[in-house]
Amino acid sequence: FKGILSEAEARGYVTGNVASSVRIGTKGRHKEPVAIPTKAEVKSIMAKLDELATDKRWRRWRVLLATAINSGFRASELRGLPWDAVDLKAGTITVKQRADERGVIGSPKTVASRRTISIPTFLVTMLRDWKIECPPGPLVFPTTLGTVQLLSDIHTAGWRPLQVAAKITKADGSPRLNFHCLRHFRASMLIEDGANPKEVMVEMGHSNIAMTYDLYGHLFTDEDADTRRAERAERLGQ
Repeated sequence: FKGILSEAEARGYVTGNVASSVRIGTKGRHKEPVAIPTKAEVKSIMAKLDELATDKRWRRWRVLLATAINSGFRASELRGLPWDAVDLKAGTITVKQRADERGVIGSPKTVASRRTISIPTFLVTMLRDWKIECPPGPLVFPTTLGTVQLLSDIHTAGWRPLQVAAKITKADGSPRLNFHCLRHFRASMLIEDGANPKEVMVEMGHSNIAMTYDLYGHLFTDEDADTRRAERAERLGQ
C-alpha cells in the first residue's frame, strides 16, 4: 500500500504519501524453521501421482507438482510459466513472468526472480508428453480452457486431495503441507547436495543472501569448522 501511494504521488494523483513514515519490522521473522517435506513424503507424493496418472485430470497435477519439486519455483511463477520459457532440448526453464492472485500476467517478483535453471531428464520427458495434451495456449499449466490457473484451484483440486490420498496428513486427517513447502524442499535438496549459499540464493530467486540465510541458514553445515577454529586460534595467538 505504501508503494502504491508512492507511485500515485509521483504521478500527481495524490498530494502526499501518508504512509511514508510507516516502517515494517522484520525482527523475529522466520524464527521458527520453515516446514520442509521429508524425502519420504515427496517420494510418496510422486508415487501417488504416478498411480493416478491414468486419469487425464491428474496428469496435469502430476507434471505441475513434479516441476515444482524439481525447480523450487513460486506458485505464481508456475502459474504464469509460458511454453517459450521451457527449452526441452537444453533441459532448462527460465522465469520471465508470473501470474498474480487475480490471474494477471506480469513481470517476475524481483529482478533476482528472473533466472534459468536446469531440470532433470525425466522432467523433460514428462513436459514433452504433457505439451501434446496441454490445453491450447501459451501457458504450460493452464486451466482446461487455457486460462491462468488460480492458486486456490491448485490447492483445492490438486494439492490438498493429493496429500489426503498419499496419507500426508495431520492428526485430524487434514493436509499437512502448504504448496510453498515444495519450494523449501528444493532449497533443502540443493544444500544437501553441496550448493553454497550464493548458489541457493540464485536458484531460488532471492533478492539478497540475507533472505537465503534467514530461511535456510540452519541447513548449512560445515563439519570442518571446529578444526579450522582451533587452528585459527593457534595462528592468531599472541
